[in-house]
Amino acid sequence: MIEDAPIVRDIRKIRCAISQQFDDDLEKYIDYLRSQPQMILESDKQKQSYSSLSHCEPKSITV
Repeated sequence: MIEDAPIVRDIRKIRCAISQQFDDDLEKYIDYLRSQPQMILESDKQKQSYSSLSHCEPKSITV
C-alpha cells in the first residue's frame, strides 16, 4: 500500500478537526467563515494598488 504524502495527512487532520468543530454541518462552517474579518495578504494589497492606478491614462510623449 502506498503511504500518503505528509501534505495529504495534514489536510486530512485539518478537515477532520473542522468537521468535528462544526458537527459536519457545512452551512455552520460557511457562516463561521463569513463572520470572520477578511484577511488581506500582501500580494492582494499590491494587486489593489495596481488596480487603483488603472484609471490613469498614459500621457503621450512628443519627440
